[in-house]
Amino acid sequence: MRMRLLLAAALAAAALPGRAAAQERPAPGALILSPEPGERVPADQVLVAVSLPRTADSLAVTVRLGSRDVSAEVERSGGVVTWRPREPLAPGPHRVVVAARGGGAPVEWTFTVAPGPRLAGPTGVQRPRPSPARPHGSVVMEGGGNSVSGPGGAFRREDDFAPRMWVNAGGQLRPGWRYSVRGHLSGYETATRQPVNRLRADLHIPGLSLAVGDVNPVLHDVILSGRRVRGGQLDLRAGFAGLSVVAGQTVRAIPGALDPLNPARIERRGTYEQDLLAVRPSLRLGGFRMGLTVMHARDDVGSIPALRTASAAADSGTFSAIPAPRDNLVAGLDVSLRLARDRIVLQYENAASLLARDISFRPRTQRELDSIFVAAGADPPGLDPASWDRFFILNASLLPLDPRELTSTAHQARASVRAGGHLFSAEWRSVGMDYQTMGHPGLQRDWQGLRVRDSFSLLDALFVTAGYEQDRDNLDGSAPATRRGQGGFASVTWQAPRDLLLTGSLRLATRANGLAAGTPGALDESTLAASGGVLVPVGLLAAFRTRVSLNGTWVERSDPANPLSATRDLYVLAGVQGETESRGTSFSLMAGQNRAEFPGLPDGSTTFDRLTAYGRRQLTERWAARFDGGLTAARSPESAGVAGPRYTRAEALGGGEFAWRPDALLSFTAGVVDYTDRRIPGLDTRELVMRIRLSRAF
Repeated sequence: MRMRLLLAAALAAAALPGRAAAQERPAPGALILSPEPGERVPADQVLVAVSLPRTADSLAVTVRLGSRDVSAEVERSGGVVTWRPREPLAPGPHRVVVAARGGGAPVEWTFTVAPGPRLAGPTGVQRPRPSPARPHGSVVMEGGGNSVSGPGGAFRREDDFAPRMWVNAGGQLRPGWRYSVRGHLSGYETATRQPVNRLRADLHIPGLSLAVGDVNPVLHDVILSGRRVRGGQLDLRAGFAGLSVVAGQTVRAIPGALDPLNPARIERRGTYEQDLLAVRPSLRLGGFRMGLTVMHARDDVGSIPALRTASAAADSGTFSAIPAPRDNLVAGLDVSLRLARDRIVLQYENAASLLARDISFRPRTQRELDSIFVAAGADPPGLDPASWDRFFILNASLLPLDPRELTSTAHQARASVRAGGHLFSAEWRSVGMDYQTMGHPGLQRDWQGLRVRDSFSLLDALFVTAGYEQDRDNLDGSAPATRRGQGGFASVTWQAPRDLLLTGSLRLATRANGLAAGTPGALDESTLAASGGVLVPVGLLAAFRTRVSLNGTWVERSDPANPLSATRDLYVLAGVQGETESRGTSFSLMAGQNRAEFPGLPDGSTTFDRLTAYGRRQLTERWAARFDGGLTAARSPESAGVAGPRYTRAEALGGGEFAWRPDALLSFTAGVVDYTDRRIPGLDTRELVMRIRLSRAF
C-alpha cells in the first residue's frame, strides 16, 4: 500500500515542464549533469546535479522535486548543485526545478525512476544472497553519442553525451566489520569547473566509522549540513562519549581567465581552494544528547594567482578576475531529548559566526587592528592579530565588527509528539542577517519562521496532513520594510479497497511587506494552490493489471501592489498504465497540459501540451524490447511576438535489453529528437541519439 501511495504522489507531482523551459533545455550557461532529461534511472542511482552559470555563483538556489522543496538537502560546491534523495524515490516520472533567485530562468526537466530491474526475464530468476564476507555490489557504465543537424545546430545549448560510471561495492571483513565503496565518474569532469565526480570509501567497526573521499557530513543543521567535502570524516563512539571530525576541501582551486581577444573582459572568474575543518564532541546519556560543533573554513590565498583585467578603451580602471578570499569560523551547541520511547522528541541548536570577507590583507599589530575598529565605531578587541592568524584572521572586513549585537547568530528548535495515530511536529528557526557559514552556503539568512503540522490516519484508509507556517525577515529592523508571510496547507489521501486511490491538497498563503501600492518594492501577494488526483484499477485489457490516473493542479498568484506579477497555472495529467502479472510486458501512455497565464500582460499566456508513451516487452528469457516517445508543443498568441514560445519537440527512442546472465544486463537505445521553432526562423534541429548502458551485479 505504501508503494501505491508513493506512486500516486509521484504522478501528481511530476506534471509537465513549466513555462519557457518546457522544452527541457537548460537556461543559457547551465548544464544538466544528472539525470538526463527523460532518462530512466534506477532508484538507487538518482543523483540530481546541475552546473549553474557563473552569474549565479553568489545567489541563493532553490531545488524542488515536484511540489516538494528539497533546498535544505542540497549540496553546493562552486557552481555545481547536487542533491541525492535520503530515501529511494517512488517509481515513475519526477519533475525537477533548480532556480537561482534573481538569476534568470530556472532549469527544469523530468526524469523517470525505473522499477527494480529484472535481469533474468519474466520469471525473475533470483540471484542467491551473497555471503556477508564476500564482496558484493554493482557496476553501471553508460555512454552514448549524438549527431545534430538543421539550421539551429549552431545555437544548440546542450553538450554532447559524456560517458559515466557508477560503482557500488561492499562486504564484511569479520563480524561487525563492514566496508563499502561508492563512485560516480563522469565525462563532464573538467579542471576548469568544480568537481562532478564522486568517490567514497567507508569502514565501519564497533565504535568507529571512517569515510574517505567525497563525504557529505551533517554535524549541525545550521553549521555543516550536507556540504560536499573532499577529504574524510571520522566518527568515534566510546560509551557515553563521541567525537566526529571532518577535514578536507570544499572548493577546488580554479584560476581566473580573461578573454584572449578582449583582455578587458573576464571569461572565467577564479575560485580559491577552500579548506574546511569541523570537530564535534558529544555526550549521550540515555535519551539525552549534547554536542558542540566548531567549524573553520578558509580560502587558500596562494592557491590561484592574482589576475586583473586590462584597462578598457573608455575607462582606465581594471577589475579583479578572482573574488575576495574569505575566512569563516562558526561554533554552536545542539541538544536533544527523547522521552517515552521516542514518542516525544525535543531538539535545540544554536550557532554564532565570524566572517572575514577579504583576507588578502592583514593588520600586523594590535594597534593597527584597534584603530580599524575605532574608525568603524566599534569597541577595539584588544587582541594581537598575529597570535590569532592560525585560527581566524582579524581585519577590517570582519562581519560583524561587534558580535555583541547578536546579528550573526542562528537558532533552531524542533519538537515532535506521537500520540495514538497522530504525529504532531513543530519547527522554529531564526537566522541573523550577518550569520555566515561556508558549511551551509544555501542557508537563508535574515529570516525567522515557524512551521507546525499534524499527520494522522483514520480507518486504515484515510491519511491526513495539515499544518500552518509563518515567517518574516528584517530581524534587526534596519530595512525600511519587513516582509511577512503566512500560510496553511492540508493534504488528504484515501486508499479504498481494490486499490482505488484518491488524493487532494490545498495550500493558502500570503506574503506582504506593508508598503503602500505604488511604492517601490511594495508586496501584497496571495497564493492559492489546489491539486487532486485519482488512480483507478480498470480491466481494459485481458491478462493486464491496468490503472487509469488523472491528476490536476491549479496555482494562482495575485498581488494588488504589482498587478503585472499575477500568474495562473493549470496542470492536468492523465494516463493509463499496465503490466502483466509477470511484468514481462508493461506500458504507459500519459497526456497532459500546462496552461500558464500572466493576467496583467496582454496576450500573456502559453499552453504546453505533452504526450508520452513507454512500452517494454520481454521477447525471450534474455531479450526485451523497449520504446520511449514524447511530443511537446508550446502555443502562444501570435500577437505575443518573440516573447511567446511556439515550438514542437518530438522524440522517438527505441531499444532493447539483453541479459546474458542473471546478474548482468546490457541495454541500448537509439532514436531521433526533432525540434521545430515556429516563433524564430532558423532554430530547427534534428538530433540522432544513441546510448548504451551496462549493468553488472556481483
